[in-house]
Amino acid sequence: MALGSFNYARAPDDDFLLVATEIAGYDRIVLATPLYWYAMSGVMKTFFDRLTDLLVVPAKRPLGRALAGREVWALVVGTDPEPPVGLAEPFKLTASYFDMIWRGACYARSNRHGGIADDQLARIAELAAQMNATAAPTGRAP
Repeated sequence: MALGSFNYARAPDDDFLLVATEIAGYDRIVLATPLYWYAMSGVMKTFFDRLTDLLVVPAKRPLGRALAGREVWALVVGTDPEPPVGLAEPFKLTASYFDMIWRGACYARSNRHGGIADDQLARIAELAAQMNATAAPTGRAP
């Protein structure tokens, strides 16, 4: 996915609107990112910055409003034993701003070789169970 930085003067010619349109078609959304320097990755932060396109570009505002009512979780993977304080706040506040339903964050510790540590798989399974428990049939994509 090509993703350019936000620019008030013009929207970059990239894949952001394609991705945002795809996301708006789902009822349950997981925003997944590795943990870099105690925060979401730079690519995820750029994606959050680009959500501004859905606010300041009049033709894109209906797409921003279409996110309302979607359930959203964050899945963050890092090597620290515990997530840093406040890690979930940008996800939670952004969900609230777009009138999305914030369901929470799941932090899973990876091993030093990049895979999910075996003892952390239950956390991800719990996230999947939460998503299934809150699922309400709407006719939109799963």
